[in-house]
Amino acid sequence: MMAAARQRARPLNPLRILNLVLLVEMLVVRRAAAFSIQSFSIRRCAAARCVTFAPSSLRQSHLHRDQEKRQSARLFCSSSNSVTGIAYTAKHDDEDAPVVTLFTKEGCTLCDKVKDVLIDLQQSHPHSLQLQDITDDDATDWYAKYKYDIPVLHLNGKYWIKHRLTVEQAVRGLADGRIGKFTSPVGEPNASRLERT
Repeated sequence: MMAAARQRARPLNPLRILNLVLLVEMLVVRRAAAFSIQSFSIRRCAAARCVTFAPSSLRQSHLHRDQEKRQSARLFCSSSNSVTGIAYTAKHDDEDAPVVTLFTKEGCTLCDKVKDVLIDLQQSHPHSLQLQDITDDDATDWYAKYKYDIPVLHLNGKYWIKHRLTVEQAVRGLADGRIGKFTSPVGEPNASRLERT
């Protein structure tokens, strides 16, 4: 009697749950999208909190080919640690202050370095800093473009720079953004364009 009570009190095995979810997901995807699915690959997100289930080979019936490549279903995520939000804003009376958007994700150490450069310059070169997590459910377009290149920065809504930001680059960009002379440089990353070719 004691062994039976102990057995009922054990927590569920996460692998067993994953297998059940995979089975249900296969049935849902197969039925909803009319796919002929031969094999699947399982991969973890960078933070190792999410598991993604992706068909390895698909034969489409009614989906566009570009959409076919992006088909994957997030099964579960034990934590939703989105970093999207406003890091800080310029003073309310400073209407000319540029707005910097940092495209990032949780655990991105290069993004933290870029953010530190901007924070150090916030007093001398006022600006607002917004963070956009490319792994958010509503940021699939940003993820498709920038998944291999974060950190990516936009200044006043235009592409600015990727990977690293020096103090000199930041000062020059923020000054140009303040007076309205900022122009977007050539070389904005776009992983989805590269994957299509």
